[in-house]
Parts: sequence; structure tokens; C-alpha cells
Amino acid sequence: MDHYYAVIMAGGGGTRLWPLSRKDRPKQSLKLLGDRTMFQLSVERLTPLFSPERILVVTSAAYAADLHRQCPSLPEANFVLEPAPKGTAPAIALSALAIRRRDPGGLMASLTADHFIGDEARFRDVLAAAAQVAGKGFLVTLGSNRPILRPAMGTSSAAWRCKPSASGKCTGLHASKRSPNCPRPKP
Repeated sequence: MDHYYAVIMAGGGGTRLWPLSRKDRPKQSLKLLGDRTMFQLSVERLTPLFSPERILVVTSAAYAADLHRQCPSLPEANFVLEPAPKGTAPAIALSALAIRRRDPGGLMASLTADHFIGDEARFRDVLAAAAQVAGKGFLVTLGSNRPILRPAMGTSSAAWRCKPSASGKCTGLHASKRSPNCPRPKP
């Protein structure tokens, strides 16, 4: 897994968790689950699988210094600065370009800085399984309607899902479709 990189998207402008988060205090910098920020928890959950040199952070220039202070083990060069906030797809594309420049054969896991993951060891197992599938030339998208992530409601889009074995380990990935009875997220 020497060519596997984690990208943490941490450029949100603090609008979705208002009034707790604001433009000058985005949700990735909030301590919602104890004494660590959401960003710190994201980095810590990845470090058993990814070395700090293989964790990149895509963010705005306005947040980069604060995020680096929160996790000084991450090299400054691993902060990919968005020229302007344009959303998730451009942030992922910018990160993919940064990884390609470093390691043309690199694989990327694109993650967010504001998710709660209850079973972090299982989450890392799924990321490792996803890397094996991606290494064969497939694009892998992880969904969130399995016990790995325990969402509040089912998915409203098509996605890949982990196929757990009797022991709960991820044994493969399969395509699934949106549940017709699943409520769509509200804007």
C-alpha cells in the first residue's frame, strides 16, 4: 500500500452546521465529540493505515494554517490549497492532480473531515479492501447503509457497498441501488 493516499476534504465554509460553525470556525475545526476537533479525529483514524506523508488535505488558504496547527505531523506540502471554493468534485480533482504529480501510480481515498466513524478499525479494513479493488482499475465508492458506518437513514443514491462475511470483515464490494422507500436528504 505504498502508493495509497488519503485525501481529507476540509474546505467547508461553515454553513451546514450553523450556528455552531461559521466561516471563521468551520465544522472541521469544532470539538463536537470530545477534546479533539473533527479534523484531528479524521487524521487520527487514518494514521494506522496511512503515514502522515500519505495524508493530503484539500482546503482553502484561510483554513490551512489552523488545520496544520491541529495536526503538525502532516507535512505542510500535503496541504492542497483550493484557488476558490467550488465544491466536492473540483476538490477531488485538484487532489487527484496533486497525487498524480507525486506518484503517477498512486491510488486515492477521498474522505471528509467531518464524519463520525464508530468502528474505526473496520473502517480502515474497508479502505484497505477498496484499495485492492481500485488497484485492479476500478473506481470504488463506499456507501453508508451497512453496519460499518451506521447512518441515520438509508442512501438516496446508487453506490458500492461492502459485502461483509459472517465475521463482519469486508469480503468484497458489490453495486447497490437506491432504496425506493429511502427518504431523500433535504437541502
